[in-house]
Amino acid sequence: MTDRGATAYAYRAWADVERVASEHFGVHTFRPGQRELIEAVLSGRDAFGILPTGGGKSLTFQLPSLFLDRAVVVVSPLLALIRDQSDKLEGFDVPAARIDSTLLARDAREVLARASGGRLDILHVTPEGLRRAEVREALAAHGVALFVVDEAHCVSQWG
Repeated sequence: MTDRGATAYAYRAWADVERVASEHFGVHTFRPGQRELIEAVLSGRDAFGILPTGGGKSLTFQLPSLFLDRAVVVVSPLLALIRDQSDKLEGFDVPAARIDSTLLARDAREVLARASGGRLDILHVTPEGLRRAEVREALAAHGVALFVVDEAHCVSQWG
């Protein structure tokens, strides 16, 4: 679903990334592996990151979302995690939302409209949410800057 030709990578130097990390997330230093993943994403390269629990995996896609012109879609099966991340991002002034089994259909449509209208930086979605045709169609129609599989150890359970 990624259309790299249409995605703008609006950073010029690592100093821009450091400034935005500080302003939005209060991050002043990066943990091992974070810079490499962030640079790969912002350079338009596919990346595969394995970081330990508490190693700052989320920042490696949350921070780049602020430089990309389309939503970052994060797939995770953990409802508590995506609720927590969406709420924290809103607190950091990063437009984020989620689509999962707890949302009413009209609420999910509103989230998709926000994503399609360019009003979301990050969209968290559960695997079952991604199975819904309307979700896939909306994401395909607008395009996705980055597609992230969080909690990849669960992939074998998703089928």
